[in-house]
Amino acid sequence: SSGLAVFKGNVTSNIAADYSSITLANGVNVTGDIKNVGDVNTGSLTLEGTSTISGVVGGDNAFAKVTTATGSTATFEGLVTTKTLDFNGAVNFVGGAEINDAVIFNGEQVLTFGATSALDGGINFDGNDGTITLDSTAGDATLTGAIISSGVGSIVIEGSNTFTIASTVGANGANVAIIAIESDSKAAFVSDVYANIMLLGSGGVATFDGDVFAKINGQTTNDGSLVFTGNNTITGTVGKTAALSSISVAAADSTTTFTDSVNTKTLILQGADGAVVFNDEVSVNDQVLFTAANQQATFTGNTNLAGGISFAGNDGTITLDSTKGDISFGGAINTSASSTTGTLEITGGNVTKITD
Repeated sequence: SSGLAVFKGNVTSNIAADYSSITLANGVNVTGDIKNVGDVNTGSLTLEGTSTISGVVGGDNAFAKVTTATGSTATFEGLVTTKTLDFNGAVNFVGGAEINDAVIFNGEQVLTFGATSALDGGINFDGNDGTITLDSTAGDATLTGAIISSGVGSIVIEGSNTFTIASTVGANGANVAIIAIESDSKAAFVSDVYANIMLLGSGGVATFDGDVFAKINGQTTNDGSLVFTGNNTITGTVGKTAALSSISVAAADSTTTFTDSVNTKTLILQGADGAVVFNDEVSVNDQVLFTAANQQATFTGNTNLAGGISFAGNDGTITLDSTKGDISFGGAINTSASSTTGTLEITGGNVTKITD
């Protein structure tokens, strides 16, 4: 039956809410589940301060609403299912969350997901400089739900496993402020990404299926790796203030296009019939190797390949295109011993100067 239950001391058993409103006073912890045993989207849970719940919240029948308190930290160690989250302060979904309505920031809060979560209404920073932390320490995880911003808000990826972001991040003209991929962490972006800046720590890896609109840098020089898995366009400088450790491009039957300058220690061409197009300056420290048949690399701006570029026995094509203006290409062009594979194409109506 419906009613209000207020718990002012720690609970070491399961709580069953039948159309009920459950309130935990500040500092109260629950060792057990808090389940809605009424109809789906009925009942509520309110945390008046800092609390930890060790079990699931909601269960098979989601609560109508879960509310957390300002200036507090709510920790949910099991899966949380609710129609609405009214969150204030910091919330840590260690066991993940399934939330139907939009999750909306109302201040500089921290929202942490430690397991696979589905947010049907997405997350909206709503003009607030909050933080979403995606922590894969416990294992690979996925966040589903668009992340909406207007030039503010941060996303931090940490943990040694892979956290997949399955929906769009930001939108055209509505970037997330910062995406930080911490050292030895892995993020996989399935859809397009819009951010003012993306920073990668040492050993951090970002994989992209969609397009990227962001300035991307290592936290320090030669930090972080980028992997492009499809037909990707990257709008924004890459490695301008701190070079990346490696960039993997030209996946099989796909084209990677950079609109702005690129600076990386290593450039990896990935698959057969893959292509990469650089529409601005390029700097690569290590030797660039063609790794499969029919790969193409096009350079349209000043290029410095300190380690040179080698067809390595593969029948690929290097195109130097001066259509936009005079260009300089620095880097030895090689093929394998006793091999005649590979094509060098020089095109465009301006001067192409090959310096090595």
